Amino acid sequence: MKNLMEKTRHSLLSSTIDQRNTLVVFDERVQDLDTLYDALLPGVVAHTLNSQTDAITTISQLLAETGATKLAIAAHGEPGTIFLGKNPLNSQQLAAYSRLLMEWGIKEIALYSCQVAQGNIGKQFVHQLSELTGAVVSASATKTGSKELGGNWLLEVTTGETSEQLTFNPSSLDSYQGILDRFDPFVTFDTGINPIAVTLGDFNGDGFLDIATAKNNENVSLLLSNGDGTFNSPTFVNLSIGGTNPFAIAEGDFNNDGNLDLVTANRNNNSVSVLIGDGSGIGSNFTTTNFNAGVNPIDVTVGDFNNDGNPDIATAKDNENVSILLGNGNGTFGPPGFTFLSIGGTNPFAIAEGDFNNDGNLDLVTANRNNNSVSVLIGDGSGGFTPTNFNAGTNPIDVTLGDFDNDGNLDIATAKDSGAGVSILFGNGNGTFTAPIFLITGGTPSSIGAGDFNNDGNLDIVTTSNSNSNVSLLLGNGDRTFESAANFAVDSGPNSIAVGDLTNNTLSDVVTVSQGQNTASVLINDNPADLLNSPFIRFQNTNQPGTYLFVNQAEAAAIRNNPSLRQFVEEGVAFQVSQQKTDPLQQGFFRFQNTSLPGTYLFANEGEAAAIRSNPNLSNFVEEGLAFYAYGPGTGNGTADFTRFQSLGVPGTYLFTAPGETASVIGNPNFVQEGIAFSAALG
Repeated sequence: MKNLMEKTRHSLLSSTIDQRNTLVVFDERVQDLDTLYDALLPGVVAHTLNSQTDAITTISQLLAETGATKLAIAAHGEPGTIFLGKNPLNSQQLAAYSRLLMEWGIKEIALYSCQVAQGNIGKQFVHQLSELTGAVVSASATKTGSKELGGNWLLEVTTGETSEQLTFNPSSLDSYQGILDRFDPFVTFDTGINPIAVTLGDFNGDGFLDIATAKNNENVSLLLSNGDGTFNSPTFVNLSIGGTNPFAIAEGDFNNDGNLDLVTANRNNNSVSVLIGDGSGIGSNFTTTNFNAGVNPIDVTVGDFNNDGNPDIATAKDNENVSILLGNGNGTFGPPGFTFLSIGGTNPFAIAEGDFNNDGNLDLVTANRNNNSVSVLIGDGSGGFTPTNFNAGTNPIDVTLGDFDNDGNLDIATAKDSGAGVSILFGNGNGTFTAPIFLITGGTPSSIGAGDFNNDGNLDIVTTSNSNSNVSLLLGNGDRTFESAANFAVDSGPNSIAVGDLTNNTLSDVVTVSQGQNTASVLINDNPADLLNSPFIRFQNTNQPGTYLFVNQAEAAAIRNNPSLRQFVEEGVAFQVSQQKTDPLQQGFFRFQNTSLPGTYLFANEGEAAAIRSNPNLSNFVEEGLAFYAYGPGTGNGTADFTRFQSLGVPGTYLFTAPGETASVIGNPNFVQEGIAFSAALG
């Protein structure tokens, strides 16, 4: 139990333990643990697990030691997932640990985690846990925690009849100020007066994303990151646009000096302001120039629309058109060109850029609030566009892009300020789109963004709602379906959203700005990420041409330093894998040495390893242990598929090839292709 931090406030020798016989397990990332400990019922045994603990194994040990027949878990959660210890508990983890779970022998389990039982994925998780353990499982389908933050301590979903109260004294929970969901509780930072739009970028070159806001008092504020999800006090850039206010903001390197610059769309000034940065990120060091953009530009995006290598500016405008300002590469721009949208006199509210027909030229899309449509503008690569309108449902007010169904084509998602929802139009790859599907969010959306918030390789959607001051997260399944919205509190009246990795932990975080509060709300996503960050190096065994050894960094160093192993010639990093099992790294790969051919090895997945162990005819393969974890074949989560070939010239030896190598081996009479072995990251 080296990985435990045990609280001794409730003794294992309590005379009342036989009355309740309950074990409570907390995750250390839960805030205000002391309040939760104080709220525990007398006689309950409680432990806190740190973020590197193997949760299921450790709970098994604790149940055996305490003899507890009831278990409660308090940890951050989301539909179908509990963030406890080093690996998120989800359906894949339950399946991997099924044998241990069947040995728990407990009667009841209570899950105090936000929305873990919400939707189909949540209910499946709860029932799977119940079936494996034989226990009655109760869990929350809503927010768990402080009432002030929209939470409660009810466990609304249950698989059977449960005790009245397993864990906490309800009246003692009134003082708890936390919430047990995916994001840390929001933290606000001063932006100066009336922030109306937000973007993220590394404006001082330190490797961390900073915050820039466009503000209704004729200026821009910049908040530099400390790298830990906190930000410094704002500095300001005055736009000199005659008292009028900017409505939108975007970033780009407009003079090609390697430093990020900014641009704002100034609706009431008929202009864009280009702010050239010097790399310090300090507001007073930006140089501002205003350029004519035509009447009433309300939103802005940046891209190279004429393929000259220089960033250009596109604005959506209140007079039913889009303006394009082509960049000269030195921070200046040519006069605007205009594309008429033919949307019946109504005005577009938002604009984004992407390649919708896969021709290598950037295209544009606008969200047309009063026309219930999006206009897709197909670019010709010289700065010209041809628009087509598509139905997007009622009142699309903002737009974001992404490949939400993993087919390689860009899709369009809009926030709709009517009907509390999102519309998604899936791209066909030729500039046309399917009819929209509609998703329900919490409250009326005012802004939309996209990111991978649970590192499953599928894009998710987030929206702000200034009607109920929250952010709604819709987790994508990668197949055109999404989980029900999970809602997270932010400062009141959020009107703009930006998504980015603020702490460099590979997880998407969220920033919103609230005009009435003069703040930016930061939601840090610090739940465990699965990182393919351990390189495996390939050596060729020159004593057995065409055979290879794959080793981790420590083993590679030992081979390099051992003069008796000169027959192993290093070929470089083959791929990146994980040394620990994390979701969704579902396959363990075991290494066997072929003693008939010393110095040659086989890597087998869990099923193949079991077959080798039980086959007496394969006693020449000696198991050396678990080599690494990687994505299982066919899961669709990996970044590259690796193919396994068996060597006919040296039977019982194998070659693993990356996508670029596979074609050169196929057809070689010395190797038989056996199929995809696993998916991992290229080295």
